[in-house]
Amino acid sequence: MDIIDLIEAHNGIVLGHETTLDRGIEALDNERSDACILNIRLGQEMVYELADRLMEMGIPFIFASSESRSDIPDRFADVPLHSKPIKAAAGLMGRPLNTDRRALMSDLWGSERRLWLEGVAAYEELMAPECLMAFGPMSIVKNEQIIESLREAPRWADVVMTDRTRTSPVGDVAIIAYRARGTRDGAEPYEAICTSSYVCIDGYWWLTHHQQTQVTK
Repeated sequence: MDIIDLIEAHNGIVLGHETTLDRGIEALDNERSDACILNIRLGQEMVYELADRLMEMGIPFIFASSESRSDIPDRFADVPLHSKPIKAAAGLMGRPLNTDRRALMSDLWGSERRLWLEGVAAYEELMAPECLMAFGPMSIVKNEQIIESLREAPRWADVVMTDRTRTSPVGDVAIIAYRARGTRDGAEPYEAICTSSYVCIDGYWWLTHHQQTQVTK
């Protein structure tokens, strides 16, 4: 039984990856909570207002995120901070192991598209605890560096992935490769050859590696 099933089995509330701060506050106001696991970022919002309410109500909680301790306000210094995979399961964003190979690959292509279009929130949800990425201008970067580099970066409005190739050398590893064309207003289209590797950890599929080589004409 994974953590999502465990929470639901004990009549807990499971809010999905589309959760907003307002939805979290509404759930807290309408439902009795004995304890909470909070993802620090809910899209573009921070969860601290909800955390303040929990403190006022005396309800215990933990943070779960890729944020570093230094980024969290001092008033939450005593609140435990956990990284993935607890975060994703607690934020209810993990992807359970799918034994149907075609369905699995479809899920991964959807994850890959989200990483292009949704920014920090998607990366925090989908990255493995130890993830490496390689980009020409940025060299080799790891989790916190990846997140920081994305905070001020403009998002792509759309991405088209062609020449899709996929393989699964063993049951808990999947590798995809493709040619990407990202577009957004006010910028020239960006084209790159990309590869991504996913691994199944505790029943969830995590991005462990991504590489981009820009296509220049």
